[in-house]
Amino acid sequence: MLRVFRWSHDFRLRNGDPMHAPIWVSRPHLPIVFFFEFRLFSIVSTFGIGLTLDGPTKLVSRPNVARVCVEIGLLSRQFTCLLVRVRNFCYR
Repeated sequence: MLRVFRWSHDFRLRNGDPMHAPIWVSRPHLPIVFFFEFRLFSIVSTFGIGLTLDGPTKLVSRPNVARVCVEIGLLSRQFTCLLVRVRNFCYR
């Protein structure tokens, strides 16, 4: 079993948080205007902490899907649907 932990300057393996885990979230058909790190992190902040974007998302070389690595709380409520609203635009 492989565990991944967020790095910090005082990280010790025994201090690892077993209640959080990183997951990859894919958002297909998201408009290009959202392919900025701060916007994607803002979207995923409703259920976790944005950690990084995958390479093609950063480069917008695969515009049909955005992938974000998100740290989620394993004991918190899990979402199956994400609704994005910005002014007159709504994306599910």
